[in-house]
Amino acid sequence: MSDRTAEEIVRTEEIGAAGVQGLLMALDGSGFDYMPQRSEIADEDMPVGGSVSILEVRLDDGSWDVSEVVLEAGDDATFEACQGFLADLFGLNPPI
Repeated sequence: MSDRTAEEIVRTEEIGAAGVQGLLMALDGSGFDYMPQRSEIADEDMPVGGSVSILEVRLDDGSWDVSEVVLEAGDDATFEACQGFLADLFGLNPPI
């Protein structure tokens, strides 16, 4: 049984090898690789309740996911910048 109040939206984009390399370089430059991954956080340290914002990058050779709720001050701005970058890149922001 799931207690979700919103449906998860998964979107896949074909961006080619050059696009993947550019994306990985942009994420690395923004600090995404240096934020703690979900797998590094013990379950008992995860807050219960509230909204959840997760940024996950999946490749054939691995997956990186960061949960905003466990980030320290400063890292949350990096997280939001990464999400904004991806939203802009893939047209997920509504036109102004």
